[in-house]
Amino acid sequence: MYYPLPRGSYREREFLQYVLEYLGTRCPLCGGEHPPKFHAFAGRSYRLGKTDPEGKEHILVPRLICEPNKQWRAQTSELVQYTIRILPGFLIPYSRVVVDAVQEALDSWLSKEAVSQVGAALRMGCLSPLSFRLFYHRVRERIAAWLIVLVEFVGELGGEIAEHACTADHEPLRAQWMWFHLLVAEYLRAHARLPETQPILEPMRWQYVYALLSHHQMGLGP
Repeated sequence: MYYPLPRGSYREREFLQYVLEYLGTRCPLCGGEHPPKFHAFAGRSYRLGKTDPEGKEHILVPRLICEPNKQWRAQTSELVQYTIRILPGFLIPYSRVVVDAVQEALDSWLSKEAVSQVGAALRMGCLSPLSFRLFYHRVRERIAAWLIVLVEFVGELGGEIAEHACTADHEPLRAQWMWFHLLVAEYLRAHARLPETQPILEPMRWQYVYALLSHHQMGLGP
């Protein structure tokens, strides 16, 4: 299906086209059977690299609007959300740090235990350990749910699930993080075996995984 696209760079318009085709007739805000409507491009910035905390890249991301929610809000004054920004997989809502930098920092603290929280923050391109602790606390709060969801996903794809994986949500955090890695690897392996499915490239795996978790309202964002 072709959608008339607004002005913007080729990359931005291509991303919008992909989003609209992916969503089809399902609205991401109200869940209704009507296609989302493009509203505007919104500016978004993120950290360009870890060596220069002040370096930033600026892009435009599409903002979609749900007309039924907008009308409902006008009629009832209920504060329902009627616009949403769609981010590419490497970005985290309300954060200028990209997914792969956060994952590297979490790994350095939870897997290798090779750095302090200050060192983990520096791996994210941040100077304050508070920036790292924000994501660390989110992981601590959500990882049990991540494990449960991943066990379900792996099972649906016919992947292999170790006997102890089903009870890993009750183990200490670092053990849960290990299981998280193992389940992600098995999920991607099982996903790659699906007929006519493109495998998820290794450099994109964490962007894909956290986008998948965000779809279930449990990603790295707030």
